[in-house]
Amino acid sequence: MTEDRTDSPGNRFAHMKVDHLHGLAERIAKGEYIDGPELAERLRGHGSRPIPDTLLDYLCRYLEGSIEKPKGRKPFPETEQCLREMFVRGLYYSWLEQLMDRKRRYGHPAGWTKLEYTPAELAARLVARKRPFHGEGSWRSVQNLASSINKK
Repeated sequence: MTEDRTDSPGNRFAHMKVDHLHGLAERIAKGEYIDGPELAERLRGHGSRPIPDTLLDYLCRYLEGSIEKPKGRKPFPETEQCLREMFVRGLYYSWLEQLMDRKRRYGHPAGWTKLEYTPAELAARLVARKRPFHGEGSWRSVQNLASSINKK
């Protein structure tokens, strides 16, 4: 890494003179885990400029294997989570409106089933079936998500 990659002709962001390591030191100070592909991408873009001490220490510990990967599923980015929640709420309230209207007209929320669900529960079950939620009680997650709109 003897050349400065921000000036190379293949870099489409060369005109911006971006500090590719910006924010990594703060994330390391907070105790966040930074995975290998992200470290590699940022270091390649950084070029031959000096690497901050906190990042160098983290990189050494990462290569030695002393940094453990966090357990569980990686969280969605905040923007994707917000879009997902908006989509689920929209579907839920759309189904709920249709089922309540049907209950008002015909006395039961769904004519295609003999289940004794309330319109709210049936709407949540329909949304959970269409969207990839996890677990048997995922319709409860849909209801919790839809009711949390008033709390935000």
